[in-house]
This record gives sequence, structure tokens and C-alpha cells, in this order.
Amino acid sequence: MLEYIDSINENDWMTIVLRCPTCGGKLKFKENGLQCSKCNEFTQIIDGIPLFKKPPSNKKEYLFEMNRYNNIALKPPETYYGFDDSYPNERINILKPYLKDKILYLNVGQGFGQLEKSMPYKSKICLDQCIEFLKYCQKQNIPNIRYVMGFGERTPFNENYFPAVVSDSVFQTLVDQREFLVEQARILKPKGIFLLTITYKWNYPRKPQDFYAKQPDLLIHFLDELGIKAKAIYRNLSQNKITDYENGDFLLIAGVKN
Repeated sequence: MLEYIDSINENDWMTIVLRCPTCGGKLKFKENGLQCSKCNEFTQIIDGIPLFKKPPSNKKEYLFEMNRYNNIALKPPETYYGFDDSYPNERINILKPYLKDKILYLNVGQGFGQLEKSMPYKSKICLDQCIEFLKYCQKQNIPNIRYVMGFGERTPFNENYFPAVVSDSVFQTLVDQREFLVEQARILKPKGIFLLTITYKWNYPRKPQDFYAKQPDLLIHFLDELGIKAKAIYRNLSQNKITDYENGDFLLIAGVKN
């Protein structure tokens, strides 16, 4: 496992960390991309970002979400409606203590990269299905980071790899929440830390939700079946305190894999 990803060659890290999301085969460099040694699936590399564009299924909603967030990323962050509420410093400060020094963590759906900017010296890999978000973060020159385009429901990583996986205010936008959780449990190493925040403001019925922020018991039970012992923490930003009732501004699920 890589502990300091910035110490690895710009390209070599890809064959160490990544694997084919379709069949799990090893990847090798070929021309301007990566090719699976098992199923021969080809992945293009643009500006140092491997692009695993194939959605986990043929659901049209994947394309809809990709286009929607790519359009958001093309605009300055401050023009995005709800940006300040979606990425408050308070929420970042709650996540930071869980991500210890000298560990490699994966951020699934990093968006504008607010978490990465606040922790520039920790090793991290960012996975996002929107290439424009990845390009935006890349231009910020955040140190010690690598970017991968792919889907949280089917990631291009080996089993039991990451000592920490975090996903901030992404869960409620997913096409398949259960597949996402199964996949994160697969790539999280034993004793690894799993952090998931769900913002109440965005946890609305735009699409069917398998797990609602105000009813976390089912989510915690499902994670337990996946081998992740988790607890729910509610944060009420208006009162600037942690609460144990269900009317906080966001829900943090913090867990450890068996």
C-alpha cells in the first residue's frame, strides 16, 4: 500500500493502486492509457487522470448525474447555490480528526476539493465521476494528491486497500446507495475508517433514497452486515454543537471495518 503517494512516479502509481473495475484484472500502460491484462478493457489517461468512464450499469441516471455536476464544476464555486452550506468549515473540522497523519485516504466525490485543501500534507486519492471537478481541483495545485475519474458504486481499486475512506455530502446523490456501500466495504482495509456525511438540506426526494439521514438505524444495520461497526453523530451548525437527536444540519456516519 502507498503511504506517500507524492513519492511515486506520476504514472507508476496507477499500476500499483488501480485495477480494472470490470473484471479486477491488473492494469498495464499502453500508448496514452491503461489496458487490463485480463479483459483488455482500455482506459484513457488525460492530463495525468485515468478516466474510467464506463458506468456500473446502463441506467440513464448515471449520465444525467455526470452532466449535471460537470455543469456545476464549470462555474466558480461561489456561484454554486448552497456552496457555503454544502461545504462548511464546521463539517470539515469534524472529519479531519478521523483522518490521522501518515495514512492514505480515499475521498469519493471530492467536488471542489475543500477537504483536500484543508489537509494538504496527508496522502489522498480523489475519485469523482465528473471530469470537470477533477480538472478544477487539479488546477488548485493541492499537494500530495492523485485524481481518478470513476464511480463510487464500482471503483478501480483492490480489495482491503485503503486505511480510510471518506465521502462528504455525496451519498444522497448516488444512483445506487447499496452498491456504493458494498463497494466501499470491499476496498476498505480491516481496521480501516469509514466516514460518510449526509447533509439534510440535500437529503430530499429528488430521487428514491434507500437510506434517509433522519432514520440512520437501517444504514447502520446494513453497514454492520458489511462488517463495518458504525455510529451516527448529528451536527447542528446553527447551535455549533454535536447532538444525539435527529434535527441536526447533517449526519456523520463514522465506522471501523472489522
